[in-house]
Amino acid sequence: MIRHAPHRDWLVIIAIFGAGFVLVVLTGIYLFRGVSDGVLFVPSSTDSVAVPSSLDRASLVSTMSYYTDKAAKLETLKSSPLNLIDPSI
Repeated sequence: MIRHAPHRDWLVIIAIFGAGFVLVVLTGIYLFRGVSDGVLFVPSSTDSVAVPSSLDRASLVSTMSYYTDKAAKLETLKSSPLNLIDPSI
């Protein structure tokens, strides 16, 4: 026969939450100290990072002109009146 005991159920829920919280905090402290001391997540000497040799100026100019055009269009839209009909009128 199952007995209903809300107090016990809440105690179990809070205990599980508390244990999980403590586990997460301890894991965070462990990872922080490991990374800070240089023990965890240290790249090996065989890992290489791809560094671009030079800047692609054509791509940079293209991106800058795209966002300049976008800013100009935004200013045009902000200064022009809306073409929407107000449904509350």
